[in-house]
Amino acid sequence: GYMIVNNYYMYNFITDPLSIPIPPDAEPTVKMYRISETIERIKIQVISYCARLICKEFDEKKIKTAIYLYISLFFCTFARKSLLIPMGKFLQKGNDGFRAVRNGEFVDKSGLIQVINSTLNTERQFTCVSRARRFGKSITAKMLYAYYDQWCDSKELFQDLQIAYSPSFQLHSQRYPVLYLDMTDFMTRYEPEHIVNRIQLDVIAELREIYPNLSYPADNNLADALYTIASQSSQEKFIVIIDEWDAPLRELPQGSTVVDEYITLLRGLFKSTTAMSTFAGVYMTGILPIKKYNTQSALNNFHEYSMVQPGPLAECFGFTVDEVKDLCEKHQMSYTQLAEWYDGYQIGGSKGMFNPT
Repeated sequence: GYMIVNNYYMYNFITDPLSIPIPPDAEPTVKMYRISETIERIKIQVISYCARLICKEFDEKKIKTAIYLYISLFFCTFARKSLLIPMGKFLQKGNDGFRAVRNGEFVDKSGLIQVINSTLNTERQFTCVSRARRFGKSITAKMLYAYYDQWCDSKELFQDLQIAYSPSFQLHSQRYPVLYLDMTDFMTRYEPEHIVNRIQLDVIAELREIYPNLSYPADNNLADALYTIASQSSQEKFIVIIDEWDAPLRELPQGSTVVDEYITLLRGLFKSTTAMSTFAGVYMTGILPIKKYNTQSALNNFHEYSMVQPGPLAECFGFTVDEVKDLCEKHQMSYTQLAEWYDGYQIGGSKGMFNPT
């Protein structure tokens, strides 16, 4: 169900259900959609029973509101004092990105999730995928975020996909706090000399809002802040998704001090002695392989899947011949004619991989 909850009223309800002031039309305490039809079918005997349990006196309007809220609690997985969790830029982003993808033309690439699941909490948990532009790297990053993030319920987005039939689907679905970084966004918003500092300041500021009762490092060190949360709170270890991780390396001059600072940041995050205790998995996408940037020693713990050595991810990015044929049939196009114009890439052992240009 979908709901809009006033934070003040919801917090009062959780701490003292009888303290909610009920407006005549039950607004703005809660608006329910989809669930409301089910609520209307609850018999008056159930309302009366709830009244006796919750209130000393029968107040049907108050009890109906209480039932709405209790069912909201049942359907939601939030454990915070406010059920209306504000969407963040790096955490608690919601699944709108992948939902928009599913609302359009989507070719099932959820097999990627099964591969990443097999690496979580192992020595292979650091993954980097390099592909040319327009191979769907950002779409798959959104897919992974929607699948792993514990703050949004995305099961309906995956129930008809390949991953739903995997034994690992329920094991990792909506289990982790996920940190999502889009490096092209930082490159756009900040001057180069401020990028590394802003990454740490902006993310830590959001972490403080979500985990307000922890002690954070005074030097705004992101690696230390994440380790503090993973070790001191009851949360699972983090999953980190970095889309276009190599944007600073592509766009800034080689030898730039900013590039060196950025690589130092990544090394501090993912090669520190606390990395295995902080992260369940790390997933990065880029255009060129790590070794092209002469940074392999700083990131040599990443298992890289490139266009030349794609491993099991060969068909997880771009479209296979069969997928393109299905799309052509659906849209009444000639595959033969299309193949004459563009015969695709050979990626690993998969010939004729098309990208959706």
